[in-house]
Amino acid sequence: MTIDEVNQHYAIVSVGNRMVVMQTATDGSIVELWDYEHFKKRFIKERVKVRTAAGKEKMMQLADFWLGHPRGRAYDKLVYSMPGSHTPAGERDYNGWQGFSVKPKPGDWSLNRAHLHDIICRGDEEAFTWVMNWIAALVQLPGRHAWVALVLMGGQGIGKGHLANNMIGRLFGSQQYIHILGSGQLTADHNEHLSGKVYIYADESTWGGDPRAAAKIKGLVTEDSIPIHRKFLKMVDEPSMLHIAIASNNEWPIPIESGDRRFTILAVSEEKKQDQSYFGQLLLELANGGRAALLADLLSYKVDDNMLRTPYNTAAKAQVAVQSMKAIEHWWFEILERGTIFDDLWPTQILKRDLHSNYLAFLDRHHKQSKERRSTETEMGKFLKRVAPLTQQMTVNGTRERWVTVSPLEFCRAEWLKTAGWKSNYAWDDDAAELSDTWEPPSPATDVDEM
Repeated sequence: MTIDEVNQHYAIVSVGNRMVVMQTATDGSIVELWDYEHFKKRFIKERVKVRTAAGKEKMMQLADFWLGHPRGRAYDKLVYSMPGSHTPAGERDYNGWQGFSVKPKPGDWSLNRAHLHDIICRGDEEAFTWVMNWIAALVQLPGRHAWVALVLMGGQGIGKGHLANNMIGRLFGSQQYIHILGSGQLTADHNEHLSGKVYIYADESTWGGDPRAAAKIKGLVTEDSIPIHRKFLKMVDEPSMLHIAIASNNEWPIPIESGDRRFTILAVSEEKKQDQSYFGQLLLELANGGRAALLADLLSYKVDDNMLRTPYNTAAKAQVAVQSMKAIEHWWFEILERGTIFDDLWPTQILKRDLHSNYLAFLDRHHKQSKERRSTETEMGKFLKRVAPLTQQMTVNGTRERWVTVSPLEFCRAEWLKTAGWKSNYAWDDDAAELSDTWEPPSPATDVDEM
């Protein structure tokens, strides 16, 4: 093997503060990064005949010969410089950005557009606009990481993967896109497969019951850099370019906290489930110019940056949030959903100890096996002050009993939706409560301690 033959697929490059050997494919994508020791082992049986300064011939390890040869391919450092990134590529740098898999060209992608609008977004115009804006930002500024991840919920064979993989993922080459199966790869300790990626499709992935893994996902969504941990190499930080789409058939794919700003969750329609003829037509359209037309439209789309920073809140997201609630949140939510506190009543004044007993009884019924610590009466009071309008304690008839003054149901529900970040038109189980314009909350008591 000659120097030129080795140069076709290998080059010396700096990654972080380490010099490594980069193995590349014929299309320029990075196959592997080798430290010198393992690169030498890879070519341990390859030897070349060389001539010494004294004019004598000797046999030498090919790896050593190539590493020290002035014509061995070498770069200063590995970078990913692309639209939206803040990383410049110098003349001697290796730029890992490969561009798109197709050239944009005006054409017809109407069938796939309808799939996005009618199936993925269920005809919801606002959801469709949000998703189009998200994909367009990915295409126009791939070097700038997204602030929100897209989560697609629903059964298998309904078209989640067609959008995430065939429509979006296939716009990029393997250097910038990875299709992950299951939950482990996205949160693995060794994560070199995330290096240089602008788009990740996590297929049939679930982290709802794994708080540590979920915390990693949230970090990947929002952080400006990613610590890349390669085997045999020191961990290095890379600027984050990640745009993450998650597909799951689980009712609890990811924990959703109150006021979440990281995830848009869509419940995908099952109208075309396992319809092979339907999906065949979509693939045929993409192959016959539809993918190039989709790319052309995305590149010309007017991106709304404000929309990118705010998730589109849906009923599906609210359902996932219920699965993620802490026990005390679940208790109060169920009260709001039911529309009653005691029996069929919504009293305006309640003894605080009775309300706390109600909370404890709920835990005994619904969270008996939970390891979560139970809130004290004082902690319950502080929680209610955050999520229910003007809840307070007061003195009644000169007796310093701890009472809570409860706002009407419709106001408590409105405050919950505001605090949780849910849509204002959330469909409560009991729709009898109507927001009154005439009710005014009582004045705060002045002769009591904090709840």
